[in-house]
Amino acid sequence: NVDKLEVAWIYNSNDVKKSIQANPVIKDGLVYFPTPGNFIVCLDAKTGNEVWKYKVERGFHAAKRGLLLWEDEKNKILRLIFTNDDQLISLNAKTGEPIKKFGDNGIIKIGSSPTTPTVIDEQIIIGSIIPAVEVYDIYTGELKWKY
Repeated sequence: NVDKLEVAWIYNSNDVKKSIQANPVIKDGLVYFPTPGNFIVCLDAKTGNEVWKYKVERGFHAAKRGLLLWEDEKNKILRLIFTNDDQLISLNAKTGEPIKKFGDNGIIKIGSSPTTPTVIDEQIIIGSIIPAVEVYDIYTGELKWKY
């Protein structure tokens, strides 16, 4: 049945021409992904219409290797978490707004990392290029430990 497939929609970020190395993340009918121009975008999966777009203000590797979605049962927020060079950023996945109580308006300074974070027991774990493993509190962004 592959020969019966049709293109549903195409999204063009209309920003810079460079590569990204991240797969989109899909949940509840929404598609999340980085663009080459340092934006994080949320689209309606059925229509391809933009729901929100977040501009990462500095650096040039926003979510270079991927994004993490995490369901915050405590605060009833779906969080979108990603690295950007030496930053870890946490956004409200429904609105694209930074999580204000996480670090400084949704951003904390980390060791430089192009990797996708992971969450275990309400802690964000990141491998940085120092090399180091860094662990942060998912709610506040406070450094828990570093090895």
